[in-house]
Amino acid sequence: MTQMNARVHAHKMVAETAEQICSTVYAALMQKNEWYTAWKAAHPKASGEALERIFVKKFASSYVQRARATLASMLGQEQYSNLHQEISDALILDNGFKRKLSERNKALSVMHSGK
Repeated sequence: MTQMNARVHAHKMVAETAEQICSTVYAALMQKNEWYTAWKAAHPKASGEALERIFVKKFASSYVQRARATLASMLGQEQYSNLHQEISDALILDNGFKRKLSERNKALSVMHSGK
């Protein structure tokens, strides 16, 4: 998969995993002619990889929780033992990032509500 650079608010490894999951969903959906026709009609000037990039950019953030769960499940699988430390570090850092993002969003909400 080509790096999609979707706007996903998560640790880089989590974001890349979300993009990969989203790309897999795209491939499955576009095998159905009606989905491809509708997506192509919505983006008539795009083709091939550009259609996929648009899809991933738009929907990758919807797969962040699944990406976190996928990475967490990999920690219990021996076949990924060479990645365990990297995954663990990414999930720990991502949790801190998620908390800071939540705090920022709460502050912005208060600012916009005028309280």
